[in-house]
Amino acid sequence: MDKQTIHKLADLAKLELSEREETLFAEQLGSILEYVEKLNELDLPKDAPQMSHVTDVLNVWREDEVAEVDRVAEVKDLVGTFPESKGNMNAVPGVFSDQE
Repeated sequence: MDKQTIHKLADLAKLELSEREETLFAEQLGSILEYVEKLNELDLPKDAPQMSHVTDVLNVWREDEVAEVDRVAEVKDLVGTFPESKGNMNAVPGVFSDQE
């Protein structure tokens, strides 16, 4: 993994990395990706389980239940919890830009 990719990932994650950290993360992420690639090379049967459980605890599934909800009151309550709103929408800082 090259430093340019590490720099782009750090920008997306809003992280400021030192030169030393960029080098370290490039090495670490590179070795992780190499390991994942080795796992992809395994010849597993198509019907192999996708996940194994380390405990005997199983998820208990239940049927979905439809509940009556007062959407107008729910929206007003939610919008009221945010520091800034526009109409019935919450205003939050941008995620994919440098704008606040």
